[in-house]
Amino acid sequence: MIRPRKTSSSGNAEVKSSKTNQNKKTSKTVSRKKAKNATNKKTAQKEPFAAHIKQQERTHQPADVQQQQGFQMTQAAELPGKYDEDNIVTQVRDPFWLHVYWEVKSDSIEGLKIKLGPDFYDARMNLRIYDVTDIIFNGTNAHNSFDIEVFENVSDWYVQLPASGRSWVIDVGFKLKNGTFIVIARSNVITTPLGEPSSITDEEWMIPEKMFARLFGADVLNDALSSFGKWRVTSLGVSSGAVSSWGVSSWGGKKKKAK
Repeated sequence: MIRPRKTSSSGNAEVKSSKTNQNKKTSKTVSRKKAKNATNKKTAQKEPFAAHIKQQERTHQPADVQQQQGFQMTQAAELPGKYDEDNIVTQVRDPFWLHVYWEVKSDSIEGLKIKLGPDFYDARMNLRIYDVTDIIFNGTNAHNSFDIEVFENVSDWYVQLPASGRSWVIDVGFKLKNGTFIVIARSNVITTPLGEPSSITDEEWMIPEKMFARLFGADVLNDALSSFGKWRVTSLGVSSGAVSSWGVSSWGGKKKKAK
């Protein structure tokens, strides 16, 4: 008959102690895994921003360093010097100056050589500037025009104008010895601003005498009336009754009968 083995109290204590240690190790392992997972999540969130910063650093490095790292820069395409078309463009510099640039195809010049024959070699390239203010320009109805001789190897010019606040069109072409002008290209219409204050006054700003006196004082009103007169000035088209900020206006008002 087999009798069960008796376990001493010390043995039970050892078993409990080993289980407790094993549980502690397991909890530490779980805590480490959680901490590691949290770190990985934070790193994953920072990776796009870190990659962007790294890309920016590579972009601002010298070209030789970028090539060594396999980074290729895309260079912007340069504008062509010519477009192989007859064209002229005018733009405003200020009230009294225009800037104009143009292109004349070599085929156009060769065509003129064939058409004009020997007369072509006496011709000179010119800019013809037309004053087209307030008209629909058809090539012959300009108010006036003037010519500027230019060199064939240049493609832009600054043009000084005789007046401001006007509209202009410029032709580029060849002027023959007999004065005939052959147009190759015509520019856009351009209008320059005034080079001085406008002489046009707006009647909307006219005010009655009483309001003028209240704003500027009776003395100023009396001086204005004595300087410009109190009755109609036919040449200026103004009459008494009100005073504007620029003098006597045509604002209506009843005339007082003389006593």
